[in-house]
Amino acid sequence: MDTIFNNTASLGFNLQITPLLWHKKCKVVLPNCQFSKKVAEIYKNLAEVEFSAGNLPPLKMADTQENTCLRIMREHGLYGENVKIKIPKIFLSQGEIEWGRRFISKYNKPIVLIANNSGGNDPNNPFAQYLQGPHEIYEDICDFLLEKGYTVLQFGLSTNFYRNGYSSFNPIKGAIPILDLSIREEASCYYSIRNIISPETGTYHLMLAVGGKAIVIIPPETRFFNYKTLLYTRECWNLESSRVLYLSQTFSNKELCNFIDIALQ
Repeated sequence: MDTIFNNTASLGFNLQITPLLWHKKCKVVLPNCQFSKKVAEIYKNLAEVEFSAGNLPPLKMADTQENTCLRIMREHGLYGENVKIKIPKIFLSQGEIEWGRRFISKYNKPIVLIANNSGGNDPNNPFAQYLQGPHEIYEDICDFLLEKGYTVLQFGLSTNFYRNGYSSFNPIKGAIPILDLSIREEASCYYSIRNIISPETGTYHLMLAVGGKAIVIIPPETRFFNYKTLLYTRECWNLESSRVLYLSQTFSNKELCNFIDIALQ
């Protein structure tokens, strides 16, 4: 059995490992912290997980989300396979799927809108150096979706998910907050909801991992970090289920909403 050492508890980074695990039996070694133990839920029925008592080999900043998945695939002999196997995928049981359907059954035409990245630009996470853009954008998007008859659900993490006293949740006016679900419970809901609009965040990776679609909004501030992020786009990954919007000062919120309307059709 091969061993994959991953020194980050990032949800997005860990989801990128999952395509390999559908093709090869591996053990995943993660840092021994409370966040790692919650993120490790994605490996259920995919891999054995171990939590390291010591320090794991550090990831270099050059080893960003743009190439992590491809590098791991190449190292384990799967590089060059059909590109679609590189899209994150987790295993949900039928019971989990039914739980998610029941949970969201009270919401008419649900859609997920996230206004914050799951890392919250956490200074303790060197790979969370990205921002979500002005909050007003997401409130305008929420108003637009409500006018279209959607029920806007804003999923978020509990206050102490990363560490005690830390929260990245920023409520959107008009959206229904859904907090304190486990990652697998959230994934079970996403399986039925099928659509998410969000900034660059592990949460949109989670939506794609259960077969859903994502519209990802990238503000200029993110690109100024010199941080290359992996976006599962049609151009890069031959994937029809992801659209990326790069914001600029000349891109009005109305134009943004019109694009979203087209992308959701």
